[in-house]
Amino acid sequence: FGSRSWRSRFCPLITRVSVQSLFAMVAVLPLGWTAHTSKSHEGRVFYFNTETKEKRWSVPTEENSGRPEKRQRTEEDAQVASRKVRATPKAQDQGDSDVRALHILVKHRGSRNPQSWRSGNKPITRSKEEALVRLAEIRKSLSLQLQGGDAGSLRSCFERWAKAESDCSSARKGGDLGSFSFSRMQRPFSEAAFGLQEGELSGPVDTQSGVHLILRVPLHD
Repeated sequence: FGSRSWRSRFCPLITRVSVQSLFAMVAVLPLGWTAHTSKSHEGRVFYFNTETKEKRWSVPTEENSGRPEKRQRTEEDAQVASRKVRATPKAQDQGDSDVRALHILVKHRGSRNPQSWRSGNKPITRSKEEALVRLAEIRKSLSLQLQGGDAGSLRSCFERWAKAESDCSSARKGGDLGSFSFSRMQRPFSEAAFGLQEGELSGPVDTQSGVHLILRVPLHD
């Protein structure tokens, strides 16, 4: 999209977002951490740990994330975790067995299946860094819509972006995944989705499939 055309097409509400917030949105976070836009401090991003419930302004890293072990997760670890997941404390406390979410997936050459239906399943050549930058551009646009306080407009804007950009076949439905349980999705995706309130937009979520933006929506329209 051109510098002006994508704004007029996808998001009519344009305000300023700080460069600091933009870079915070593309940070690759340790397991269990998600990024959120602050409603009380306009333009700032805070970080929430879905396991410990800790909130902080600074970007968490493996060294300062507060996890008891600083062991790098291998691909095998991630696969085992995705099969043997348990609901987050928040999901258990609220009695939530299912949530519903829309998502935008941007794949990269390191994705588990680096092909997109958009290009006839040709190999994807973009790097993970390029995928994160593209996701940040999309999220910036959506954040501007979010600041307007209109959940309906945010969802419509998200659906248009999903149809235009997402590498998941759910793009045809505006990114709608329908309802799903915690154990159905890869753990980082479920942790982010179950940690959101209805109408809340996630920061970038990194999974084996690629990088995602998630918008939690009501189970029933």
